[in-house]
Amino acid sequence: MSFRFETHAPETYRRKAKMISLAMAGQLIVFGLVFAQLLQAAFDGGFWLNALGVLLGLVATSLTFAVLRERPWMTEMRYVWQLKHHLSRVSGYLPALRRGVEEGQRQRHGLNPPHLLSPGHGPARRAQRAHPG
Repeated sequence: MSFRFETHAPETYRRKAKMISLAMAGQLIVFGLVFAQLLQAAFDGGFWLNALGVLLGLVATSLTFAVLRERPWMTEMRYVWQLKHHLSRVSGYLPALRRGVEEGQRQRHGLNPPHLLSPGHGPARRAQRAHPG
């Protein structure tokens, strides 16, 4: 999956993100209420029917935005979603990468010869061997 950096106006993104978030929240509320009322009318009331109505509202909202995400007016939002996805993938490798760089720098400067990097070596282990118990 290739990704290219693009230039987007931050103000446009913020405005659209705010508008889309409000639309999603409003749509979820409306769909949740409508489904809950329909279920209440069809089957004689109860908490679980309200919860099912909200769940159906969430599914309907998710499906609506899954269909609309390919629209041209969602370009900035798609770009940010892809950017965050790729950033999270790279961030997963960051701790191992930092450890590797740190070990490489230690080896380059002669601070820890490679044979001392393995477990069971180093000053603490030598002190344990010199003074057992």
